[in-house]
Amino acid sequence: MPQSTLALSYTDLKRHVARYMRYNPDNLSTAQATEVQDIIDRGYRQFLVPPIHHQWSFLRPKATLATADGTAEYALPDAFASLHGDITYAAEVSSHLIRPVSEELIRQKQQISDHEGKPEICAVFPVSPTGSVAQTWKIVFWPTPDAAYTLYYRYEVLPDKLSDSNPYPYGGAVHAETLLQSCLAVAEQAAHEEPGLHTDLFMHRLKASIIQDEEVSAADYYGYCGDPGDSRIFTPRIASVSYGAYSV
Repeated sequence: MPQSTLALSYTDLKRHVARYMRYNPDNLSTAQATEVQDIIDRGYRQFLVPPIHHQWSFLRPKATLATADGTAEYALPDAFASLHGDITYAAEVSSHLIRPVSEELIRQKQQISDHEGKPEICAVFPVSPTGSVAQTWKIVFWPTPDAAYTLYYRYEVLPDKLSDSNPYPYGGAVHAETLLQSCLAVAEQAAHEEPGLHTDLFMHRLKASIIQDEEVSAADYYGYCGDPGDSRIFTPRIASVSYGAYSV
């Protein structure tokens, strides 16, 4: 599906940052191009992990994992940062959830009984980096799968840096202005060694983006899954957090 025409691409961010730094965006020297790239990298990181604590819903994509009979461990995506919530089966296979636990508990279970069946629990653990291969993550299930199951899960993604080959940032058009102001805030501090107008604008845009994202993520609740006789009612709540003079 095409990006919204209001979305900002890597090329757009380079142009805005270069102009702020009083560079010609169409004729950057090697040193200027490196400086602009560094500013965009820092601005993108600041947007993804903002100074006001918040976990963006758009950084939690859905994924599938196919198990194999007799195999307990599986590699997770290279961009995997952490597991978000329980893992589910296809509806026709099982209505049970696979609950994340500690890797130590999985090992204890395997010591007692390493039998096969439909997995009930899982654990995520890191794989140490080796040579030119960066650190990755694996997931282990117990019981060991006794068949090929298609599992569904969501995870926190660790985005790659923006580049000509990776031009579109997470967040899309809705949060484009927040990302732009984050990059300009970094440029402003690099040029003047102190925060200023764009830092203030970034904090205001960040507040609006967090409120909008909280409204979107509240839709992740699809109803109470339990005793239908339980009359509890779920009411989504937007948390209030503060950062200096700014409040969300």
